[in-house]
Amino acid sequence: MQVRHVEQALLGLYALEPTHRAPLDYAQVEVERLRYLLGNGHHEEAREALGRIASGAEDATLLNGGAVEAKARRLVARCTELRGYFKNHEGALIDYGQRYRAGKPISTSRAEGRSTTWSMPG
Repeated sequence: MQVRHVEQALLGLYALEPTHRAPLDYAQVEVERLRYLLGNGHHEEAREALGRIASGAEDATLLNGGAVEAKARRLVARCTELRGYFKNHEGALIDYGQRYRAGKPISTSRAEGRSTTWSMPG
């Protein structure tokens, strides 16, 4: 899923070794929570966390100047894309925690796209 894109964009910002890292550290906490929120059906909270991550990237730009601007814009864009995806696919998002607690099977086939059918040679 696109969560990995958000994680990678944040790592790209850290790689620039900005002087003022506090907004990025705050964003990192939110990124670490993101998978938990999504996996447990807290989709609205996940969208809010993405907003806070984007805000952290914007704050990092204000504090560190142009040195981080391009990568911060990339992180904001990834957050915006993912927020839109969640909003547009809210009915299709699966609460894996609820399924697990109910003893139902958990499958990644929807996330993987399409299933592959195998047949034995005859």
